[in-house]
Amino acid sequence: MFAPTVRWCVHTFSMTNQNPASSSSEGPQAAGPPSKTVETSAPPPPLWAPPSGDPPGWSGQAPADPSQAFNPEQGSPEPSTSGQRANEAKDTATAVFGELKAAVSGASKREPYPFLVMAAAAAVILWLVWPEDDKIGAQNLKLWTVFVLGCVGLLFVPMIRKVFRLDAQRAWQFCAGGAAGLAFSWVAFLLPSISTNQSFFGTIGAGAAGLAAWTAPGKPE
Repeated sequence: MFAPTVRWCVHTFSMTNQNPASSSSEGPQAAGPPSKTVETSAPPPPLWAPPSGDPPGWSGQAPADPSQAFNPEQGSPEPSTSGQRANEAKDTATAVFGELKAAVSGASKREPYPFLVMAAAAAVILWLVWPEDDKIGAQNLKLWTVFVLGCVGLLFVPMIRKVFRLDAQRAWQFCAGGAAGLAFSWVAFLLPSISTNQSFFGTIGAGAAGLAAWTAPGKPE
């Protein structure tokens, strides 16, 4: 009688331990009030948020020079070019004066072009500054003075053509244009009053300019 009772207890214990989850899930649930689902509300949006993305014109890199101010309309700051332009202008002026000095020092009787250009420029300057009836020549010419001075400047182009990378023939064309402009000024402004001192200097200047264009290098044969 004791042995069957022990076997029944072991069998019952083994059946209970085979699927404890099923017995607990299928069994009756404890009575009680239904559970309430707790709903969490989202936090309110912030009053201010930083703008997304890069600011307008920002290239994503910091300026190499901290002293340069950042301009949001231009992106990365650009270096100043005023100093470079000043240096280039200084170098050009130095080269021009060097070419003029070399041309004058190399002038001779066989190549009198530099001497004639200097004589024409000096005579025209005397024409413009010589007083006549309480007026100098520039006051009589008014804005035409700029035209006369421009014609004088064209006479020097064959002497400084290397600075501006011009060939000899093109430089001579500029010189011939300056001489033609002085001839026009002599006819228009000095010929009507040829007896004045201003006309005397202007005539010398126009004549020297014509000879300079005739003897300048690059003249077509």
